[in-house]
Amino acid sequence: FFSETPYDSPHFIIRTDTMKMAWLNVIFSWIGYAFFAFILYCCVKSGVFFKRLHDVFLILIFAFAFDFVEMRMHLFFIFELGEKAEQFWRWGTFVPTTLGACTIALYLSFLNFFIIYVEAIVSIRRFIISFFRITIPANLVYISLGIVFSAKILFLIATFLWGEADSSSLICTRIYGLRYPFIAWVIVWMLTLPIAPISSLLIIIKRVVKKEHDNQDSGVSVLLLTSSLSMAVLFVSFVISSSYYHRDPPLVLTALRVVASTFQDFRFLFQCILAVVIVDDIRSEIIILFS
Repeated sequence: FFSETPYDSPHFIIRTDTMKMAWLNVIFSWIGYAFFAFILYCCVKSGVFFKRLHDVFLILIFAFAFDFVEMRMHLFFIFELGEKAEQFWRWGTFVPTTLGACTIALYLSFLNFFIIYVEAIVSIRRFIISFFRITIPANLVYISLGIVFSAKILFLIATFLWGEADSSSLICTRIYGLRYPFIAWVIVWMLTLPIAPISSLLIIIKRVVKKEHDNQDSGVSVLLLTSSLSMAVLFVSFVISSSYYHRDPPLVLTALRVVASTFQDFRFLFQCILAVVIVDDIRSEIIILFS
């Protein structure tokens, strides 16, 4: 019935659960923002914010920035794309757009995955300080983050300059792509993924074995381990599940994937909750406010 399919030109893909998940993400994001504002109110007055600025709050600030961009994308899907969606026979529901818009949307949709770079750099600094007793200036953390995210921006620019139109099935049907640089980017991401959980676990084991009590840690290592492990579990469970092809993966594996995926969908709110529950300094300020 149609001379061309929506996969022959750039289209946003509107799936049946897209709008429902978009609304859930927006609602949970705003709950997270309110909770984060409450945490800041409690911690700035007492000075805990500045004490934990280069680890816990650095991660939360980046998580907030990533989540805010993602939340704006969900609002775009709800209020802009929802009214323009067109039904393409058996292909589904789509909205015509441009290659540039598709490429940016896909890039921003993965912004939440960039949090592993922040967690990795913070964890490396904490690992060196804990094991080698070497003072690492906080400035190096921000310089490293600047290098990482500058590289990501340059990659996006290079994609627009030298990328070729390629098919996709995530958010859009067609995007600009750089095949080999993208593969290299994925490999770097995979190599970065285990840094935070492994280094944080080693710090925790060292302190338990040597019965060390470090007031400067205050549960930060446990927070980093919990937060970063969720992304690792999601990735590993996805890879293992994919190996089952037409067979159903084990129930335990499916459950792990669902839990890890849910954490990622509403990551910012969960990270704020974990910060309050796990980090002694922050939890103490919350308790003091209500006591």
